[in-house]
Amino acid sequence: MITDDTTVERSSTGSWPMFAGVKPEASVLSVISGRRSGRSTIDAAQCAIRVAAKSWMRSCRGVLVVVTITNRHDASSKLAARRLRPEFLPRASPKYGRLIDHRLMPSGEGTMRAGAVFLLEEAGGLEDALFDSREAPTICLEIVGEAKELSGTILEAVDYASDELRAELLVKAIPLVASGLRIVARSFGSFDDPSAGVDMFMTEADARLLAAEMCRS
Repeated sequence: MITDDTTVERSSTGSWPMFAGVKPEASVLSVISGRRSGRSTIDAAQCAIRVAAKSWMRSCRGVLVVVTITNRHDASSKLAARRLRPEFLPRASPKYGRLIDHRLMPSGEGTMRAGAVFLLEEAGGLEDALFDSREAPTICLEIVGEAKELSGTILEAVDYASDELRAELLVKAIPLVASGLRIVARSFGSFDDPSAGVDMFMTEADARLLAAEMCRS
């Protein structure tokens, strides 16, 4: 436990049904805040994300990137094509850092999606990205290898026709933990959920280090 309202739970991807068959397994730290005492899910999310992000930043030894995928758009529509341009991406904001990859991918039935990678360059960018992506097909990564190459590997592997892109991104990223990716994270907590927080995937050694860092904060 970190505070009365925020806890850190440890598990392994081997115990998560969505990761059945995904190898190698990764350790998971889940930083969770509940909505007790009448506080909102937004308040709970901010609390959990602050704990996770601050501890992560103190232990960070790579670069931080945000990998995100847009909604489907009609591939034949000029307006839709405009919405898929880099400058019109939902998270194309200076607070998410510099765009280092952008690609258009078919997503079935005459539609397209855009996949993009942003390099976080400011300290507050990680908290912003985690908070804003609680329901979005977006993951945050710490990369100790070549950022554009590794994040591009994930974008290439994703099934853009899937209706479960949040899960798709994680399933494609987890096997790269310890092979250039140090940490993979996704946030959660929509407006009526009983709790909110961050799931962070990493090696067992890094999980021990980060859990200790959280307990010191």
